[in-house]
Amino acid sequence: MATLKQAEQIVNELSESDRRALLQKLIDRVDPVSPEIEKAWLDESRSRLEAMRDGTLELIDEEEAFSRAFKSLDGKS
Repeated sequence: MATLKQAEQIVNELSESDRRALLQKLIDRVDPVSPEIEKAWLDESRSRLEAMRDGTLELIDEEEAFSRAFKSLDGKS
């Protein structure tokens, strides 16, 4: 069995995209997402994309998004 140090050395030799793919696989193994939750997220993202494309989703910039978020956390909505 490989040691952590050996694994790190191998990972360091991977391309950035391969490291990202490996990281995602490790996360999925340690903290798996149920198929139902994954489907719900995919459905939600598709719905938001469709709403964005057809103009029914209000688009705001980053500054406004953070401003609204902080106000809601402070109870000042």
